[in-house]
Amino acid sequence: MWLGERPLSQLTQTVDKDMKVEVVDNQVLLSRPTESKNHKSLHGLYRALIANMVEVYQMVQKELELVGVGYRAEAKVRILN
Repeated sequence: MWLGERPLSQLTQTVDKDMKVEVVDNQVLLSRPTESKNHKSLHGLYRALIANMVEVYQMVQKELELVGVGYRAEAKVRILN
């Protein structure tokens, strides 16, 4: 599974073959095949792991605001001049 658009911020998670993961309208949908205890446990585990991945991805993004006269900034791939 892959979340994100930039190659530098790829997050991956191996998911059990019984679980179904889809991304629909910027939402990650996780479903389980049965209501067995094992599938419920895996569903909760992967739901938490995916939620943590989304939170980490959102923390990586940063916004900077330059205030003042005479400042000039240029953003390159991983460098801010």
